[in-house]
Amino acid sequence: MLFERSTISVHPSLAEMFNI
Repeated sequence: MLFERSTISVHPSLAEMFNI
């Protein structure tokens, strides 16, 4: 899950897409 956290920090927009 660390990778996901890193992505959210770098690309908050990506996190939203993944959440969907």
